[in-house]
Amino acid sequence: MEHITEVILAIFASTGFWACVQAIILKRMDRRSAERAALLGLLHEKLVDQCEAYLNKGYISEGQYRDLDEYIYKPYRELGGNGTGQAYMERVQELIFNRKEREKK
Repeated sequence: MEHITEVILAIFASTGFWACVQAIILKRMDRRSAERAALLGLLHEKLVDQCEAYLNKGYISEGQYRDLDEYIYKPYRELGGNGTGQAYMERVQELIFNRKEREKK
């Protein structure tokens, strides 16, 4: 039992062991960073495409806006998306307000 304890302590005290652990962690962080960047790019492309489609159509329902906001814009923003997405969302939101104003008249 003493030998097992000594071996375990020697492994944890080893510089090579911690270098290996550090390399594994850094590799995973790099992969996650690349995955995050790819996901952010895909969300950006989808957000811009959807917003441009609604703006060209000149109409968006409140349900469509909620889905766009909940499933595309919010995750995009939480991942660190830039102000382009916010500008598009503000323009699309105006479609709802403009429609409501027209319906009042």
